[in-house]
Amino acid sequence: MPPGVPVTLAAVMGLDLVLPSQRHGLRRLIDWVITGERLQARVVTEMDSLQQIKALVACGSGHTILSPAAVNKLMEASRLSGSQIVAPRMRRPVYLVCSPRRPVSAATRATEARCLAVIEDLVRRGIWQAECPDGQSAGL
Repeated sequence: MPPGVPVTLAAVMGLDLVLPSQRHGLRRLIDWVITGERLQARVVTEMDSLQQIKALVACGSGHTILSPAAVNKLMEASRLSGSQIVAPRMRRPVYLVCSPRRPVSAATRATEARCLAVIEDLVRRGIWQAECPDGQSAGL
């Protein structure tokens, strides 16, 4: 598979994969999708450190499935290359949450504003593909 060319999940399942363990949220999502597609992953290494997963893949010890935002800097530095998985489309919701039992402080509001600004920047630059809950594409 040439880098940058969209691939199917079925094609990815034929590769040696370095993935998080089954208790990791990303791995649960991957397993849920491949089970629904009646596929089986060829996992050669499991570890929960995404930094270590990226390091192993950069050294040629397999392939992995991560979001573009998780590998952007390594791809810009040409340490990793990737292809978008186009079928089936995998989605992972992200929530910004706080306790309803505590008053919202100025620090909480500032943190929320900064998180939203970072998300908007990543979406604007095409590093993070996102949709608003109402189905509209990124731009929050």
